[in-house]
Amino acid sequence: MSKEKSYPPLSEIYRRAWESCLAQWPIFFIRFVFVMLNVGALLLCLFLVCWPLVQALWKGFKESGAGNFPAFLKGMDYSSVMPDPNWIFMAVGMGLLFITWWSLLDALLDGAVYASLRGLQEKGTAFSLTEFFKDGMRYMGPMIGLQMFWFLMVVGVILGGLFLILLLALLLKALSIPWWAGLILAIPGGFAAIMIFIGLAGFAIMGGAYLMEGQGVLQALRSSFNKCVQGYGRVVWGIFLVWLIYFIFSFAFQAVMGIFGNIPMIGVFFILLEFLVNLALSIGIWVFMPALAVAFSLEKEA
Repeated sequence: MSKEKSYPPLSEIYRRAWESCLAQWPIFFIRFVFVMLNVGALLLCLFLVCWPLVQALWKGFKESGAGNFPAFLKGMDYSSVMPDPNWIFMAVGMGLLFITWWSLLDALLDGAVYASLRGLQEKGTAFSLTEFFKDGMRYMGPMIGLQMFWFLMVVGVILGGLFLILLLALLLKALSIPWWAGLILAIPGGFAAIMIFIGLAGFAIMGGAYLMEGQGVLQALRSSFNKCVQGYGRVVWGIFLVWLIYFIFSFAFQAVMGIFGNIPMIGVFFILLEFLVNLALSIGIWVFMPALAVAFSLEKEA
């Protein structure tokens, strides 16, 4: 009889991932710069797209005066600035430009982060800013390929889900089953959809870790799939647990800060604190997840 494989406990994997994050602490600051660059690019694209509206608002502000500006906003004919076809083309162009910018920068950063964390966990390599960006350029192409394949899989799952919903609706109508029966079926269906997307997220996160082994995109995805189904989906559940803790804490913190934010005079402090903590959490989770994926990919079976 073959011996059943055993793996390190999740607590050990979490510890390794967290220790590697702390050892590679400059990555947190680089991720913060990445967020600021994306926010800046988004604001710039929105400003350029909305420039005709901005011009009209500024002109109305100067002509009406600050006291009459609310009345100007209420009576403004917005249809005069929005229907221009050039505005639509520019909006589409700016959207594509931002998506391209985000994808390239994200691929560069993800490749660098995965490589840096793997170098530390596997060989104890210390952080080097020069090597960080060299690794980013080296793995940017495969990371873009991984993004494209994952996007296509998500689109395929969404379209497949919509097709199943349509078939179910037609079946309920053909069998004259009450509409509320569909709502009852939506509960397990919604749970299944959540688990599928969590699995897809874990699949993509692990795929990035296996690219660091020099595997091609398809081979990395195959290795990622095999890893995700090992041990009854142990990797997926490990990633799900982190996301669950993150969302519960984030939701609870926002609820508390929302209450304190209504306090006169000092409420703005809690609103600012909420923003800063949420920003720090989002940066932290997107550094910890690659570290966790690398730790899973390097774990030894017993």
